[in-house]
Amino acid sequence: HGRINIAFFALTVMALLGLELLIRVLQPDLFDYIQQNEELNRRLVTHLYFAVPSALLMPVMLYTGLTHRRRAHLTLAWLFGALWLGTFITGVFTLPHTE
Repeated sequence: HGRINIAFFALTVMALLGLELLIRVLQPDLFDYIQQNEELNRRLVTHLYFAVPSALLMPVMLYTGLTHRRRAHLTLAWLFGALWLGTFITGVFTLPHTE
């Protein structure tokens, strides 16, 4: 269970960093329309209020899971789940998916 979590964590981090780098290099103005629109920018900020803490909890979850700190791991799992659900809902239902 621990090894697959490490693999998925590493793949997630590489995908996020790689895609961010790719977008910044190939098409840096791709999301300018969001920042220029006050409503869309507010929705993005709301989305990031869930996404950033969720991403920061990932290595903590991995650590508590691998070091067998079960109580802390399960407590953080509820928090992570709520943040991830908020990330999903705000990403799918409030952010634009086409320009």
